[in-house]
Amino acid sequence: MKKNAFLTFIFACIPGAGQMYYGYMKRGTSLLVYFCLFIMLGAIISPLVVGVAVVYMF
Repeated sequence: MKKNAFLTFIFACIPGAGQMYYGYMKRGTSLLVYFCLFIMLGAIISPLVVGVAVVYMF
């Protein structure tokens, strides 16, 4: 099945969503949950950690 290029681009911008779009549900869910937990933990501990997450994505 051919995937839509625009949707692939949109989902690639969200950690884990691209894997879920391509059928890797466990892997995508794990990445999405870990990323969200990392962001929440960073917001609690220090705003600098949130900056590290942004740098990590790029």
